[in-house]
Amino acid sequence: MNRRSVGFFVFAIVLASSITASSTAGAPDLKKIKCPISGRPVKATATAELDDYTVYFCCGNCVKAFKKDNAKFTAKAFHQVVATNQAEQGTCPKSGKGLNPGVALDVNGVSVSFCCKRCKGWAVKLAGDARIQKIFNRAAFKKHFSKVEK
Repeated sequence: MNRRSVGFFVFAIVLASSITASSTAGAPDLKKIKCPISGRPVKATATAELDDYTVYFCCGNCVKAFKKDNAKFTAKAFHQVVATNQAEQGTCPKSGKGLNPGVALDVNGVSVSFCCKRCKGWAVKLAGDARIQKIFNRAAFKKHFSKVEK
C-alpha cells in the first residue's frame, strides 16, 4: 500500500466514525426500554409522538394501536418518556412538594423521588400498573415532570 492509499483509508475510517457518532448523538439508550403496549423490547424505528415527546414501540402494529387510541397507553408512554431521559421529575407525585432524593422508589426501571416517606408509602402500596397509572397519568405527568432541554 502506498502512502496515498493509507491516507485515504484513514480518512474513510474517521469519516465513518464521525457519521456514526453524529447519527446516534442525543438518541436515548433503548436497551432496557419496553414497548408501552406489548412490553417487548423497542426498536428505534418504531415511534410515535405524544405531547412533543417520542414514544418507542416494538413494531409498527403497536404504533398503529397507539395512534388509534393512545389514552389506554398514555401513562406507560409517559413512564417511557422519563425512562428515555426526555423528561425529568420536578416535584413529589403525591404532594407536589420538593423532592428528597433519599426517598426514592424504583418504578419499573425509573427512579421516582418523593418529598417524604409517607408519600413514598402511598406509592409502595400501589401494585404494578396501578403505580404507573397514578404517577405517570397525563395530569400527574404534566404537573410533576418537565421536558429535558438538550
